[in-house]
Amino acid sequence: MIEILNTKLPTDKRLVKVLTLIYGINKQKSYEICQKIGLNQNKKLNACSTKQLNFLKKYIENHYKNETSYNLYKKIKFKIDMLITLKTYRGMRHKKRLPVRGQRTRSNGRTQKKMKNASYRGE
Repeated sequence: MIEILNTKLPTDKRLVKVLTLIYGINKQKSYEICQKIGLNQNKKLNACSTKQLNFLKKYIENHYKNETSYNLYKKIKFKIDMLITLKTYRGMRHKKRLPVRGQRTRSNGRTQKKMKNASYRGE
């Protein structure tokens, strides 16, 4: 297993698919990364040489570090906490663990209601 930005990546899958496992990198960004580096997108991760892997690791850490992993998670959490402290409608919905984006709660919204019992309540 190879680790990039504190994410362990399986070596038996295609490069494009593996890069999407990093939080904050979607399919389009993974294609873009492969194209800029010059790696074949269909190549499996274990078929890459150590030089290519080191270059890939350095490239992602230099160009996408602020947009991925823990930094992105912190940024999203900060925005939600800001909504809660400002006591906006969306913030109150987050705090009560109800659907935020206008979904109905009478017959649907079971997933969000089940998550009420989760450890984080946003208080």
